[in-house]
Amino acid sequence: MQRVFFLVVYYSWFCSLYTFQNEDVMKPSFTPYCSTRDICKSACECAFATNCTLLQMDSNIRKEVLSYINKIRNIHARGEPQPSGLPMLLYNFQLEDISSCWSVRCENTYSECFFTPHFSETSQTVGRILIHGKIPTLNLWYEILNFWLGEYKLMTAEAVRSLPAGGKGEKIHNYAQLLTDRTLYIGCSWSMSSAEWVTLVCTYGPRGPLQGEAVYRTGPSCSSCPKGYTCNNKNPYNNLCTPIGVHTSTSTASTSTKPKASERKTYSTHHSNTSIIGFNESQSPLPEHFKKATEIRKRKKLVKKQQSTGGHLLSGFSLMVGFLLIGFIIIFIMAFAGYTIVFV
Repeated sequence: MQRVFFLVVYYSWFCSLYTFQNEDVMKPSFTPYCSTRDICKSACECAFATNCTLLQMDSNIRKEVLSYINKIRNIHARGEPQPSGLPMLLYNFQLEDISSCWSVRCENTYSECFFTPHFSETSQTVGRILIHGKIPTLNLWYEILNFWLGEYKLMTAEAVRSLPAGGKGEKIHNYAQLLTDRTLYIGCSWSMSSAEWVTLVCTYGPRGPLQGEAVYRTGPSCSSCPKGYTCNNKNPYNNLCTPIGVHTSTSTASTSTKPKASERKTYSTHHSNTSIIGFNESQSPLPEHFKKATEIRKRKKLVKKQQSTGGHLLSGFSLMVGFLLIGFIIIFIMAFAGYTIVFV
């Protein structure tokens, strides 16, 4: 008994099997990283907003931002009500990935949707500065950090014991995240919109206080350091709990959590078709790097677009060849088995 098989090949159908995708996103280099709650769907996309450009962090910015924050925390550790165990923060590149994911929205809001392999929950501080045609520099980080710290005017001893609910808590949210004893690590990122707004984001792990929770425990300084931390009473952070075995000198404290090669962000290979202004870490000062920001961004986008297009075409051709080979194999087997093949 002969069976007739109709082998119909529609080129358009075949092409529909492979859709060219060219997403403009800044997703972290690890998964999972975002909650599956409905409210988090938009946050998880890590999609660039229209005309939003990611400003790349370099080692100097990371070092200076971290050092400044720790100096602030060290001063606050002597304040009232006195924290009983305020840790020195260390830098974390996975948290920087989260900050980059969020900053490419160029929005002045924070998210509680993110997590990393090491932190089941994270928190954020977010701020925006209008630069009026000026060049974004490290000074913007000092400015936004001082702005967040300005919320201390609304801080009370009662608020330290329990972060207020509603609008009152929102008004001191940034201050509470900066100066909580719940957080051990930080990673930051920034972006710029075509309207000259610079958005600065820092993500903390573990997360800082939620409304209704204490910002930090109070008592004698260094009386309740986290496990694995101790106060060594050495400058520059003599009032902070520091990780045992970690030097607290200015030159090392800010770089004591260098990422593994697999964790280090590599914009040139991991993220394609992204809009990034780059820093050359071997040069200074920072303003010189932004004078050619537009030229650098356009050049990188053009190169990556060409690479991305070439990669997609190669992948599409390989897939087509694979399907044709499979088809010929099926035809050969059917013919060998005595089937009649009709092409229509």
